[in-house]
Amino acid sequence: HGQEFSYDQTDLGTYYRSYRRLMKHWYNVLPGRIFEVIYENVVANPESNARAMLDHCELTWDPACLSFHKNTRQVLTASAIQVREPVYHSSIRRWQRYETQLVPLRKALGEYAEHG
Repeated sequence: HGQEFSYDQTDLGTYYRSYRRLMKHWYNVLPGRIFEVIYENVVANPESNARAMLDHCELTWDPACLSFHKNTRQVLTASAIQVREPVYHSSIRRWQRYETQLVPLRKALGEYAEHG
């Protein structure tokens, strides 16, 4: 139960398009206030992206930001296992092996299927 939009590829694509429209609104209303994080960029260069995020939030740099996976505090999110691993490349373009099965999602995403 919950997150029903995520159970159907067409609904998921529609939801994502709505999310992008909403974010476009906030980018326009709050120029320079929203910092977009692109996963592939973080994977390619974790330190410069972490520094940029901290700078945007007006926080000071701490080298521990690069070793987040070594933090022993309790994690209560769905990503609890992932936060115990360093940033990894294996999920980039991983969707391509399921390209045939993802046709309904790609159609529902429209322009965002190609441009993110």
